[in-house]
Amino acid sequence: MRSSFTALTWIVLLATAGYQRVAADDPSFRNTVYLIRNGETNTKEFGSGLTQTGILRSQCLPSVFGPNTAQTVGYILAEPPLKRKSNVSDAVDTVIPLAESLRIPIDISCGHDDKDCVAEALSTFAVKNSTASMLVVWDSDLLPDIAEALGASDVNDWPKGRHDLIWTIQKNKIRSRASEACPGLDNVVPV
Repeated sequence: MRSSFTALTWIVLLATAGYQRVAADDPSFRNTVYLIRNGETNTKEFGSGLTQTGILRSQCLPSVFGPNTAQTVGYILAEPPLKRKSNVSDAVDTVIPLAESLRIPIDISCGHDDKDCVAEALSTFAVKNSTASMLVVWDSDLLPDIAEALGASDVNDWPKGRHDLIWTIQKNKIRSRASEACPGLDNVVPV
């Protein structure tokens, strides 16, 4: 009896390990992924972080993705500070109020230009944590590449000057492009 339990345990462990390996390499998970860019920033020499409008946007995000909203997220992946601008962490600063409201950490483990790392981190979270929605906060130049790494095709550039957009990706497709609709900040203009 003891040896059959051990054999069954090994079969389950090997099957689970194989499933996780495939899932981590395949971005076709069931979780919803929201892509947003960092809040508005100062663009003067090397930047100096979020502007007052960017701070207000960051304070709005808990009403968009926070607890008890239709788009509550269980995982936040943000672009890490750039080495040449080590004091500037625009993406992280944008989501701190949201992370605090959800009581979850902000993952900054992927490099600035590493879209494949982003896809792998999302896949790994999806395998380990069921169907919780996920949020990616990154520079707008790389968001289309991240969408493609998640399986979306024919992805357009992120519209210039739009800090309010949310691209919703489900089952390898961009299902919607909508505004965060932060009161006092966003004139909800069709995308």
